[in-house]
Amino acid sequence: MMKGEPSAQTFDLATSGGLYIKESQPPYDTVSIHGDISFRELPKTVRQKELGIAHPHYDHSLAEQDINIIFPSIIFHYKGLTTGVKKLGMTS
Repeated sequence: MMKGEPSAQTFDLATSGGLYIKESQPPYDTVSIHGDISFRELPKTVRQKELGIAHPHYDHSLAEQDINIIFPSIIFHYKGLTTGVKKLGMTS
């Protein structure tokens, strides 16, 4: 439970959408029957064109059009301007 006002908090985002940075991170293992329990840190400044999706269990087409569907960092930023949220962690 959050204590205090949103403007005094730091928020982080997490996604299980299989996102990784194409130029600097390996994609998730989508072949193993055990799955891939590793994680990738995504900087809050990452742009959609830098991201790849490695997740075999959903259709990527909508996420490829608008990454905010599975990683709402842009929406979170603009919503924060109207709700008083001032800090988003360095990696989300």
